[in-house]
Amino acid sequence: MRRRHLILHTSLVSVISTALFTPFSYADTLQDLQSQKEQIEQKQHDIRVHLDQSGQALQGLQNENTVVFDQIKRLELATSDNLLQVKETEKKIQSQQAALSKKEEELKELQTMYEDRNDTLENRARSLQENGGAGSYLSVLLGSKSFKDFISRSMAVNQIAEADQQLLESTEKVQKKVNKQKKAVTKKLEQLESAKAELEEMSEALAAQQQQKKTLGEQLKVKLTNQQVAQTSLADQQVALSNQVQSIESAMTKEQQRLQAEEQQKAEERRIAQVSVPVENPVTQPVTQPVTPSVPEPNPTQVTSPAEQIPTTPVTSHSSVLEAGSTLIGRTVYKFGGGRTKTDINNGLFDCSSFVHWAYAQIGVDLGNRGWVSTETLKNKGRAVAVSDMQPGDLVFFDTYKKDGHVGIYAGNGKFLGCQGKSGVAYADMTKGYFKKKFNGRVRRI
Repeated sequence: MRRRHLILHTSLVSVISTALFTPFSYADTLQDLQSQKEQIEQKQHDIRVHLDQSGQALQGLQNENTVVFDQIKRLELATSDNLLQVKETEKKIQSQQAALSKKEEELKELQTMYEDRNDTLENRARSLQENGGAGSYLSVLLGSKSFKDFISRSMAVNQIAEADQQLLESTEKVQKKVNKQKKAVTKKLEQLESAKAELEEMSEALAAQQQQKKTLGEQLKVKLTNQQVAQTSLADQQVALSNQVQSIESAMTKEQQRLQAEEQQKAEERRIAQVSVPVENPVTQPVTQPVTPSVPEPNPTQVTSPAEQIPTTPVTSHSSVLEAGSTLIGRTVYKFGGGRTKTDINNGLFDCSSFVHWAYAQIGVDLGNRGWVSTETLKNKGRAVAVSDMQPGDLVFFDTYKKDGHVGIYAGNGKFLGCQGKSGVAYADMTKGYFKKKFNGRVRRI
């Protein structure tokens, strides 16, 4: 009896010990799984943040893609229009060359005519000198045989004298005409040289725009590809971590079910032991119920970035023309003769003078008819200002393909804002390089 009681007591102690220590083993197992789950969920949170940031970066690139696409469209329009300008200029050059050739032929004919008449006068003068000058006319008259013959000879002498006078006058007119033709030819030559310079300027601008189009496209392609790869990689990691969390949660569920089954079995054994062994002061070991630790829900960080907006605050001073003009930076392409129609303006196609006209129009300053604006119409606007007194908002002029061929808006510190062939609307430095050489000192304050 004593031996049996000892065996039952030992069994009970074993059961109680198991009951006491199993929860700790159970808790350790669940804590390990829970810790793994929390670590993975933290990684998920981090990746979600990175995904948000990557998504914003990708959206930014897509926005940039829209901007670049619009820029490429502008470049294509400008390229097409500039090609037409090149062809038209070439036709003008050919026409001027033909006119020049014609004028040269006319000059040769006039020169020949002048020389022939000059020879005639010289021969006649020489003949008169050899025959005694005006006396020869008198001898002709005195040698008449009758009054009728005298009248005839008098008329002949008068006709010869009038012819000589007309020839002299005609020679003077020819001389004036030759001089006039020379001036006309000189002016045509100057115009031809200017047209050639314009053609070269347009060709350079066209080449620069072509290169800009290629560069923008290549850069955008690389950026988009890299960002898409990064986005895909993050998404794959997120999927892999989600699968791990599901695996851990499944393992935790199975572990909880297994331990609950063990607890139920042990509780049943304790019940049987308590019934079989009388105890004066029975110690009832509470059945420890598995506790599932609460898992805090991750709180992903919201990352937002303000959208870029073009300032719409009305400007009120001439210096603010720079603020208005700078809104076109990165949104325009240089087009020779552009910016004079609504279509060009909507498509961002400007040249230097039309951009200046547009910028001043934004602050309510009218610089004349938009369709006829040029550096020639702008160079006399406002009043002249010394270079040493330049202020932001003043117009500055440069001798490029011709005198006062380029205009911009002075921005201070040796910089100006203008529409250039290679960059569209942009700031440029007039204290060095190309524009330092071309700045002619003309400054106008509107």
